[in-house]
Amino acid sequence: MKYVWLIIAAVILTIWLSGCESLGYMRSKGAEYYDGALNTAVLWTCNDTSIGAVVRRYGTSQEALDRYIDFCFGGASELFIPVLEPTPVLPGAHAQ
Repeated sequence: MKYVWLIIAAVILTIWLSGCESLGYMRSKGAEYYDGALNTAVLWTCNDTSIGAVVRRYGTSQEALDRYIDFCFGGASELFIPVLEPTPVLPGAHAQ
């Protein structure tokens, strides 16, 4: 009976020590996956978002829009198209 507890203790110690080794591997893989998820989120936020979604989300204030521009484009506000003036109606044409 004395040897049974010794064997159980040895098995538990072996499992515990091998678990510590795999924990470092899991942490490094977890960090890799989280980095990939963040890269995907930035890609979707900055490159794959429609103009309408950007306006609805960040167009509520100039400060919010400036934060979006700074985050995605490094403050290069000249990348955004200025508001277009209404198209003039040609003489003789009817406005619709």
